Amino acid sequence: MFTQEQIQHLHQFCTKHYVQYYDLQLELVDHLANAIEQKMDENPKLNFEQALIKCTRDLVFLALPMW
Repeated sequence: MFTQEQIQHLHQFCTKHYVQYYDLQLELVDHLANAIEQKMDENPKLNFEQALIKCTRDLVFLALPMW
């Protein structure tokens, strides 16, 4: 479970990356939180910020076109 500050950090992350619609932010925050939790379960040495970085790298990779 994440703290309120960590959830707020995810919302700020979305805003910083131009996700301006609140309903879309809620969905993205939920997906990011689940992905972060999974990364931290897989590697207990990761903290929240490290897991977030790994998750965002995964998102960037998935967003790249596959030619």
